[in-house]
Amino acid sequence: MLRSPGRDRAQFWLARRAFLVGVAVTVTFTALLTWGAMAPGYLLFRDFVTVPRPVLNAAAFGAGGAPRSVPLDFITSVAALVAPSWLVQKILLVAPLLLAGSGVSFLLRHRGVAATVVAAVLAVWNPYVAERLLLGQSPTLLGYAMIPWLIAAVRSKRSRGFRIALVTLAALPAALTPVGGVMALMTVIVAAASLPAGRRLVDAALLSVPVFGLCLPWVLVGLRDPTRGATPSGATAFAVAADSPAGLVGSVLTLGGVWAPGARLVSRTAWPAVGAELVLVVVAVCSWWLARREPALRRPVGVALAASALVMVVVLLAAGPVLPLWRFLQQVPGIAMLRDTHRPLGFAAMAVSLLCGIVAGQVSHALARRSGAGRWMPTVAGVVTLVGIALLSAPDLAARLRTELRPVSFPTQWAQVVGTVNGSQAKGSVLILPWQPFRQTPWAGSRAFLDPLPRALETDALSARDLLVTRGGRDLLVGGEDPSQAERWRRGRVDTAELRRLGVAWLVEWLDSPGVLPTEHQGMTKVLEGAHWRLWRVG
Repeated sequence: MLRSPGRDRAQFWLARRAFLVGVAVTVTFTALLTWGAMAPGYLLFRDFVTVPRPVLNAAAFGAGGAPRSVPLDFITSVAALVAPSWLVQKILLVAPLLLAGSGVSFLLRHRGVAATVVAAVLAVWNPYVAERLLLGQSPTLLGYAMIPWLIAAVRSKRSRGFRIALVTLAALPAALTPVGGVMALMTVIVAAASLPAGRRLVDAALLSVPVFGLCLPWVLVGLRDPTRGATPSGATAFAVAADSPAGLVGSVLTLGGVWAPGARLVSRTAWPAVGAELVLVVVAVCSWWLARREPALRRPVGVALAASALVMVVVLLAAGPVLPLWRFLQQVPGIAMLRDTHRPLGFAAMAVSLLCGIVAGQVSHALARRSGAGRWMPTVAGVVTLVGIALLSAPDLAARLRTELRPVSFPTQWAQVVGTVNGSQAKGSVLILPWQPFRQTPWAGSRAFLDPLPRALETDALSARDLLVTRGGRDLLVGGEDPSQAERWRRGRVDTAELRRLGVAWLVEWLDSPGVLPTEHQGMTKVLEGAHWRLWRVG
């Protein structure tokens, strides 16, 4: 049957309009969530930190610990050579949201405006995204954000070589972090499962090759010490937890369950928000019933639902019956990268946004066949309802981010400390105390943040990496990365002779951050002292 060129042209413009509307909605909701963070200054929030002048030191290449930020730290340090580091950081904040919303809009552009609007809102505004942002892990959301782009690349009707190029391009942002790279690899494999039978295995193998190639930077770095930081306690500390009155199962089913109490939304402690997300999950499941008569949709929708259900089941098992086995497996090289079992819920969150968008598109097309001047009104009402339910699932998200993500300015003494160490001819590393990975200072507000000094110092920095995580009223030490002297340093005990043997040339002390500082500095020379830091020359 011949297709009319005029009809094809009309469908092209309708799809383009739907995509552009989805992008506009994405930009609007991204702005609602992040506009407070766009003020001048640097963001120091949990894991999400930067410094005025990041340097390409050994830490940027993954030295000193497990390669959790490889090659992200290297890329951001290079980017800071051509753009202000505060701008690079804020791009990393908004990019996942913009890519997620525009990605689902591109994937569903042929389904109409209703589909792209609903999918875009749900991709940007949901409990999963909220909790990852509140953990200060915006860059790890790039793996989540590139799911629709990777699906589009895998399912493209272009030649296999062209699709390999598309997959490589779509996987680049995701592969900035190890977890994102793994998510990209799994997305390609699952998306290939929705292809016609004759292409599935070959395409899954060939299209996975470039994604694995992009993962090589952190794989090779990790091979130097494949079990560093891999402790059984990590599986317990970072397992999903109940963050709602619906319990563990209900929390995971409604795309929550983050392990850190500080990253949970207050609204999820009450039923309205949890119930709203549950409604969206039910709508997503209904997509299978609507798609059963459309061959082009039946298999992709079925694969999406099956993959989401599998992820949720595995996550729940890893936090419950299979936890002892999961703890044991942490010693297997590479497994510890996946110890935060809240992260894989990104697959389910993206599936909910796409499937709800498909439902909105299907219903919209059905209603469009009705006659009458007001036939578009039910569609608008349905879209507004779904968007309203999405906002109700995390009603306090925008206000919470506006409070938490507040840019700050570094004190003038920062430049003095960094400049003195970097400008010195002395050879040796820097010991940073108090010995704990996070800082909390009055000039940066009440939020705890990862120590940013190692990002600014050209020499190696000895700083705490082991984490203390509170779960169920008890403290869990997730260790394996601190040196043997760490416990003495944590108690404020330093020995100059020992520091010399370790090659330590400098001691930097945070004066207004919690923790124990040394009271004796025998054999050290005080170089700088101010309101925030004290700098000692060792020997």
